[in-house]
Amino acid sequence: MKKIAFYGNSCTGKTSSMYELCAYLTKQGKTFRTHSMPFDSSGSTKNKKPFAADKLEESVYSRYYFLFDQLKEESYQKVINEYDYFISEMTALDLLYFCQWVGELTKNEESTISEMVWNWMKTYDKVYYMLDSDFYFFDGARFNGTKIKDALSKYYIDNHSYASKAFTIVDCGLEERAQFVKKDFIGTML
Repeated sequence: MKKIAFYGNSCTGKTSSMYELCAYLTKQGKTFRTHSMPFDSSGSTKNKKPFAADKLEESVYSRYYFLFDQLKEESYQKVINEYDYFISEMTALDLLYFCQWVGELTKNEESTISEMVWNWMKTYDKVYYMLDSDFYFFDGARFNGTKIKDALSKYYIDNHSYASKAFTIVDCGLEERAQFVKKDFIGTML
């Protein structure tokens, strides 16, 4: 099973690109499992979680819950190996960026989480980094930590040799992003 993830700020085309890729894989007869944020921008629950939608933006611990739920699911799927692909709307790097943005971590917690995140990032076969662009707009419903996310991404790419192979930067218009991802995926992952 190959692991694919999307990384970037809110409103950069991660979800749309993921759904477009899933539609393509379905037409190709490939099997996949997806993992998404537990809440959409309106706050409605896709899956029941033990915290309110508004706490997702305020609490590092709600992010811990989501991240560890994702890591558990990724690990489980890797072990049972019943799908061709695992496709996630976010990566472990998202938790680190959120924790730094909120600033709720002690130095010891940040060091521990950072080490886990950098090691977990090695497990992805492909990460599509959806850059902010001229079209970018903040919808006001979710947090926006562009500078921290960009700094973490640059650090990740510059300091982890495997990142250059796994990370694909997507920097085109919003309408073209899903097609860019699909074309790149066909050329590199099938």
